[in-house]
Order: sequence, then C-alpha cells, then structure tokens
Amino acid sequence: MSAGVILFALAKTHDHYWSYVLPGMILDMIGLGLSYVGASVTTMASAPKGEEGVVGAILYTSFQIGSTIGVAVVSSISFSVNKKLPMDALSQFEGYAASFWSVLGMHGIMIVLVLAFVRN
Repeated sequence: MSAGVILFALAKTHDHYWSYVLPGMILDMIGLGLSYVGASVTTMASAPKGEEGVVGAILYTSFQIGSTIGVAVVSSISFSVNKKLPMDALSQFEGYAASFWSVLGMHGIMIVLVLAFVRN
C-alpha cells in the first residue's frame, strides 16, 4: 500500500495517469487486500475459543471506525493545505499530495506497531 500511496503523491498532472496513478491503484488494492485478510486471520487465529463472534464484531467495528477517522484526518489535511492555494486543479493537487504523504506516515506507524506487537 505504501508504494501505491507514494505513486499517488507523485502524480502531479493528468498526463501522469498511466505512469503513476494506474500502477498506484493496482499496488494499493493488492496491499489493501493482503493487509485486510492478514489482519482478519491474525486476529481470529488468536481469539479465545467460544469468543470468535465477539472478536470478529470488535474487529469489523474497528475497521469501520478507523476508516472513518482516517478519511476525516486525510480530508482535513487536504483542505487545510488547499485553502491557502488558488482554486485551479494543478494548485489544488498540493493538498492532495500532502494527504497522500500523511497516509504514508500512517502506514509507517502501523508497520512499526505490527513489528512491535504481533508475534505470530
């Protein structure tokens, strides 16, 4: 996912679609699928016997709440950068690029947390 986000952040104009955006979408979706399945399997494998339903409910609730908070954080970063810039499309890209770099930072934090706390 991190490689996809980097490609999104580097796509500055519409002519970068084939070289940055499309490969970024492919890499991001592959990474998202792998991380979603990996998180689900890791969590459910460590669930106590008889508590799988509760663990699954907490897991998917955290997915929903986390994605909502993530969209809010990324949107606020983008809007706060873009409000200082002209309203043309090329200038507004700066806010979107800043939001993609912030997503890369969130990926880095999650990688460190996984390396620190996931044992199996």
